Amino acid sequence: MSWAIWITGVPGSGKSALARAAARRLRELGEPVRVLELDEIRKAITPTPVYSEAEREIVYRALGCMAALLTGAGVPVIVDATAHRRRWRDLARAAIPCFAEVQLVCPPEVCRERERTRPPGHAPRGIYARAGTPGATVPGVDVPYEPALAPELVIDTAAESVAEGAERIVELARQLAVETPAELAERSGGWAIWITGRPGSGKTTLAERVAEQLASDDIPVKVLDVGAVRRFLLHGSPGSEAEQEIAHRALAYAAKLLSDAGVAVIVDATAPRRVWREVDLPIAARALAVAGGFAFAIALGEFGATVFLARPDRPTLPVVIFRLLGQPGPSSFGAAMAASTILLVLAAVSVLLVDRARVADVGTF
Repeated sequence: MSWAIWITGVPGSGKSALARAAARRLRELGEPVRVLELDEIRKAITPTPVYSEAEREIVYRALGCMAALLTGAGVPVIVDATAHRRRWRDLARAAIPCFAEVQLVCPPEVCRERERTRPPGHAPRGIYARAGTPGATVPGVDVPYEPALAPELVIDTAAESVAEGAERIVELARQLAVETPAELAERSGGWAIWITGRPGSGKTTLAERVAEQLASDDIPVKVLDVGAVRRFLLHGSPGSEAEQEIAHRALAYAAKLLSDAGVAVIVDATAPRRVWREVDLPIAARALAVAGGFAFAIALGEFGATVFLARPDRPTLPVVIFRLLGQPGPSSFGAAMAASTILLVLAAVSVLLVDRARVADVGTF
């Protein structure tokens, strides 16, 4: 188990500069640390971001999940992210036993000037140039920024230099340290194995048994279960297809972070698109074909009935409904609704009869 420090502040307050300087200083002191920069991670888990509230919710949850996984594996972490909703940072605090928050304060005009002159990097440029325009979501301008209520450290980046602020973060990190560099140095090198297959194919059992066998040979392994990651990111809801895609991307990126840090990883997951293509579609293919054929037969039958069977004195039911709806008055409308109800009941009875049809020694549709 190791520690995590989350550096938060509005865009342009100096988060990235302080995170990099503090990490560099810690490495000089022999303290290995991993910086999780949101703008870098976002490119991997949301290649085409929309910055909606729902997307930000799952992205910040993914960031907290990655920090928890790394610290749980003994890797110290510095998180560089605005996280304008306090609950996202509180979620990380609840998941990481040794956690600290660094709140940056800076006058808005200084933040704007820094953003305007920001050198090329992972963070998007011209953030404040879009502030106040329709559809803009700049934290602290278009959407509220919620500062930490009880941060372990507050740094005024307009009054303190990067070097001074970094030294204060380094001191905080050394107070939080719970794992020695020697323990981390014992890791020979990280790797990742992704066990995939259809639901029920035995992925979880296989992953657990492989991990147990490796542990008996003194090779510690971290098993990443997609179900646990989904629960953390989607807080119990099934999530949309886009959210599940982000969850799987976050899982893959977490495996990369862990293996880069020298941790052996086994991923237990089925990719969502492959599930649909190889599991759901084969199961539903026959039903879809029957439904399509039935719909085609109904459409063709209605067309044929209307063209060949309908007579001025003997119209089909859809024609009657059409004529009644074309006549003014509540009585015509009521009669059209009654005819529609009759048509609905007939259609439902027909579908039930077809569904209950059986062919001897063959089975169901």
